[in-house]
Amino acid sequence: MNTKLVTTVALTAALVSGAGASAMAATPAPVASPASTASLQSKVDDLAAKLKHAQDALAKKVDATAKKAAADAYKLQVTAWQTAKSVHEAAAKPILEAYKAAVATAKTARDAALLVAVTADAKKAANDNFKSAVASATKVRDDALAALPAVPAKPVKP
Repeated sequence: MNTKLVTTVALTAALVSGAGASAMAATPAPVASPASTASLQSKVDDLAAKLKHAQDALAKKVDATAKKAAADAYKLQVTAWQTAKSVHEAAAKPILEAYKAAVATAKTARDAALLVAVTADAKKAANDNFKSAVASATKVRDDALAALPAVPAKPVKP
């Protein structure tokens, strides 16, 4: 009986292992068909195109936003420059008017002195006094203008 049992066990083991091996061999491994590979590639290409389109749209929005911000900053800079220029011109106006008045006064004095001057020395003295008065007025004007705050350079358009 021992031999019958051993034979049965060996035969059963052979059948079980052989059946499993043949069952595994009978199931084919999944292989992509050319049609499914092409459709997957088509989907990947479509997604890549959509991604590229979205990136381009985002880049345009970023560029537009940056350009708008630069334009707004430029407008603010121009406004600030115009204000500074107006303040400078308003402060310089009385200085320039005082200079013109001083020169006009010196010219009137010279013309009056020349009318009564008979000698060349008197005419020379009248002209020398005029030149001295103009030089003095010019120095006062230049010093006063230099004391004013400088106007910044006009902003450059982006």
